[in-house]
Amino acid sequence: MENVLTVSSRIEPGRITKPLQLLGAWLAGLVSVNGAFLFAATHVTQPSWGAGALIIASIANVPIFLVCLFLLQTRFRPEMQEDTYYAEYLTRRFVAETGKSEYVKVVSRQPSAEILRPLASSRTPPLSVNEELNPQRAQPDYSIEINDLLEKYDGIVAGLKAIRLFPTSTFGTTSTDPYTPAVFELSVGHGFPVRVFQKIFAICVEHGLETVNFTVEDHAARHVYIGAYGYDDPTEHHIRVTDHIKKKILAENLSSRGLKSILVGNANSAKDPGSSDE
Repeated sequence: MENVLTVSSRIEPGRITKPLQLLGAWLAGLVSVNGAFLFAATHVTQPSWGAGALIIASIANVPIFLVCLFLLQTRFRPEMQEDTYYAEYLTRRFVAETGKSEYVKVVSRQPSAEILRPLASSRTPPLSVNEELNPQRAQPDYSIEINDLLEKYDGIVAGLKAIRLFPTSTFGTTSTDPYTPAVFELSVGHGFPVRVFQKIFAICVEHGLETVNFTVEDHAARHVYIGAYGYDDPTEHHIRVTDHIKKKILAENLSSRGLKSILVGNANSAKDPGSSDE
């Protein structure tokens, strides 16, 4: 009995903060309860059926525990993950159920802790408008998002302000794993004004733009992402910025359909830096 009590006394509820620790506590609890039942069974004399009942109870506890453990690891597996992984699960489920792409704040199961997760990718529109970047406050019907971890961030923002374009908000530091993009990519969604995109493209080219991408994702409609993280996604076209591509994108008569054709129809130029675009 002393050993059983020793195991039980080691369980400190306040220190159980992770689901895996909870499973360990369950196992320790099973050992403690069954140990107590078996110990009592060896000492109970009255009533006569008491010892048998305790033994049966200790035996029944094992399959019951295993069934509960199986359910936790299958049906409730997402809930048994640590907070960071559970937050990612919630964001994916949110997108699947609502079709919306926006930031979700997941309150951690640990006291005084919060996790801020972007949905789907780091290119998701940020949580709120960065009023410091846009002193006009009045927002157009399109959105300009910029990665605040870009090496040329200050220069790009200054260039945009010089032509009266103001970033709607920033991303990068709010990403799941913040890091400076290895490739400077400009990503645009359908419906974004072509003339505005051309101005943004020209400024980005001045600051070392490497690739440009057209994304068909619904959340990217009428959005442009400066310093997008999707440059290594093989399912999308990433067009390397060459003199020929610059000329085509900056053409005065470029239409929305023409822009999409350039960005979707020249995938080979992004794969081989030395390839010809003619």
